[in-house]
Amino acid sequence: MKQFSCPSCGADITAQSQHVNLVICPSCQTSVLVDEKAVKISGKMSLLAVTSGPLFVKGTGTLGKRRFTVLGRVRYGYEAGFWDEWYLSFESGEFSWISEDELNYTFEKRTSLKSSPIDYASATPGDFITIGKEKLHIDEKGIAICEGAEGELPFVVEEGEKVPYLDLSSGKLFATLEYELDGNITLYHGRRLNLERLRMDLTAEEMGLAPAVLSEERKEKGEQRERVVRSSERSKKLNCFACGGTLAIPENPPDEIACEFCGTTTDLSLQACSCPHCAANIPLHGGSQVKSMVCPSCKMQVDVTRPDNPVLLESLAASKRPKLSFSIGQQCLLDELKYVLIGVVKYRQRDEGVSYFWTDFLLFNKDKGYRWLTGENGHFTLSVEIDERPEGINPKRAARKQKFKALGRKWRVFEVSHGATEIVFVDGELPWVAKIGDRNSFMDAIAPPYLLSAEWTKREMEWSLSEYKTSQEIAEAFNIPVKELRKPIGVAPCQPNKIGSFRKQAMVIMLVVFALNFFLMCSSLVSVGDQVAKFSVQPTEYEHEFLTQPFTVSKKNTICIAEFNAPVNNSWVYLDVAVIDSEELALLEYSADLSYYSGVEGGESWSEGSRSDSKMFNIEKPGKYRLLIKGSGGTGQSPNIAAARPVTITISQGVFPARYFIILWVFAFAWLSFDWWRRWSFETSRWGSENDDD
Repeated sequence: MKQFSCPSCGADITAQSQHVNLVICPSCQTSVLVDEKAVKISGKMSLLAVTSGPLFVKGTGTLGKRRFTVLGRVRYGYEAGFWDEWYLSFESGEFSWISEDELNYTFEKRTSLKSSPIDYASATPGDFITIGKEKLHIDEKGIAICEGAEGELPFVVEEGEKVPYLDLSSGKLFATLEYELDGNITLYHGRRLNLERLRMDLTAEEMGLAPAVLSEERKEKGEQRERVVRSSERSKKLNCFACGGTLAIPENPPDEIACEFCGTTTDLSLQACSCPHCAANIPLHGGSQVKSMVCPSCKMQVDVTRPDNPVLLESLAASKRPKLSFSIGQQCLLDELKYVLIGVVKYRQRDEGVSYFWTDFLLFNKDKGYRWLTGENGHFTLSVEIDERPEGINPKRAARKQKFKALGRKWRVFEVSHGATEIVFVDGELPWVAKIGDRNSFMDAIAPPYLLSAEWTKREMEWSLSEYKTSQEIAEAFNIPVKELRKPIGVAPCQPNKIGSFRKQAMVIMLVVFALNFFLMCSSLVSVGDQVAKFSVQPTEYEHEFLTQPFTVSKKNTICIAEFNAPVNNSWVYLDVAVIDSEELALLEYSADLSYYSGVEGGESWSEGSRSDSKMFNIEKPGKYRLLIKGSGGTGQSPNIAAARPVTITISQGVFPARYFIILWVFAFAWLSFDWWRRWSFETSRWGSENDDD
């Protein structure tokens, strides 16, 4: 602990850290350099306002089970806003940092690097760098400006100094590289902090560091509740964030109030921002995360990166308002969470002279934050920003249909757009300053029903994960008839090819039928059964009725086959055959036709007919049977027994007829082919004409 007087105003200053190098006088905001020998004035710091978060200088509390004291803070501004670095001292003697960027808190360690893992000029968002054993994704590249500091710090900062930086991440690990002007490289690295683990002994309001009023205690459902509302967040005049109408706030206001003009419900505890053009006081749901809003009263777009100093951007009153499926202020219930629609961004993409449009609806839940509901051609996806950074793909160099693995799934790149997407309409509040005409680049990869997206500008790259939602799900979420939504056109990029239970069961059955009958079909084609008799019948025998010797069938309900062969050559044999049982009864009758002709015509050989024939018949009972044969033969149209040929007859039992298996196999094949065609047709609609290589 060090005690000294401020060189500027003489106020007593106490520095608790032995590593202190800079102390900002709480009385006059003079920056005081501290070393072992003396203290001297370094400059002046702007007075920093108390943040909406729990931390404040000189505050004490616990992180988990560890006691800490907040020693100091330094604030850096950048293009999209600002962030605070809080310097903490623990009872164990350790020192750490907590980075507060909007609603994200990161518990960090500060390390000075001997060499830079990457040159700042060559760093590009989307690339990966390695620090130690960690492979980190470059999320953002920019130049921060020190806007001020308070308390005590272990290093010297000056208000207005510029610090080039890189924001890095790798799943649960987050880091920032700061490139200081003296050539030193500083690394802040750590993990996201769950604020439930951080408990302050007293709030800034209770310490008298920020004005506040306590609302009267209310009872709801038998439970006592207390609400703290900042004086800057409550105004006698408040406008509806949906239509801009003035809200009629009673003397003892409830927590929420409905607009008498449009019916939208407004949470009265929300921080409000005054439009510098029309003075409408608009509640902001996202708090410090909101960077721009379109005033619902005057349609002026306002930069609210600094809520206490909003800046007019441009008037959107003359902008053509598109027909939208939903309006600002509508509430919905998605994934069992209640959301309110607070912002709209419509995009246009040009491809080969054709324009494509889609609309992003910004949804907000006070516990879960932002979600994006995207509507295109009647299809919807619900997305959330993710911290994971896929290593298997570089979005900027990705190719259509390129495959990679990430987040436990296999993905295929669906689309890559390099600066061809522009904003054509904005409304409501947004977490970035979105201007009409702004362009960005993106990559979409699909693993239906999910879509993995990377969006980037020259300054940063962000990743999001989306899930397909049906029109019915969205209609139920917004409690509207599905007919009010646009009818879906075509197939969406991540739309799943939903297959009903009947179709799934039929597919399994048909696969079994296909495989089984293919096996039985092949088996029947090579199976000849068990031979039970073989006869040779001469033309002089079958010229008159001829009864063969008995043959024995030993199996019941068996299929037998009679095969007829004759060495006919430019001749024919025709036989009428009857199967006779032991009681001289004819069980069935059939015929056999054998003919074969060949020759040469025009220098080419030809042939027709067959020297063999076969007939199947069923025998129900085992026993002795004979064939009764009568036939004729010849070389021309008239019978000529002298030219007829002998016939060899072979009888077998236990034969499998292939035709039944072939019919079932063909049926199963046709069913499977039709189902495959349906799948192919669905994917062709998804991918377009480029699906021929799938």
